[in-house]
Amino acid sequence: MFSALQNLETIFLSYNNLSLRMNVNANFTLPKLTDVSFSSCNLSEFPNFIRHSNGLQSLVLSKNSIHGNIPEWICEKDDLEILDLSHNNLSGKIPNCLPKSLSMLNLQANYFDGNVPFAFPKGYGL
Repeated sequence: MFSALQNLETIFLSYNNLSLRMNVNANFTLPKLTDVSFSSCNLSEFPNFIRHSNGLQSLVLSKNSIHGNIPEWICEKDDLEILDLSHNNLSGKIPNCLPKSLSMLNLQANYFDGNVPFAFPKGYGL
């Protein structure tokens, strides 16, 4: 769907009464992508193309039905400033390795367990 848009920097599709149906396993890269907002798009998994978007600064996937753990590749997003995964069905533990670049983290209304990792290393701006 987006693979031909190699100059795409921003995708905002939230709250459009859409059901974003895509091959979550699609293996393509959007090299210029910095901002993604897919709130309320009926997603059940993290879209795979986000994993390969290295300059990502903002990722908003709130109000979907994403289940499972926060993927480890989130920890590798060194430029990520905004991460909103609220109102999903995420579970497990909140990773200790979240990017130091985060200035906003919203994980409310999920099913996490265990301790909140308040022991983020010095330098986290949360």
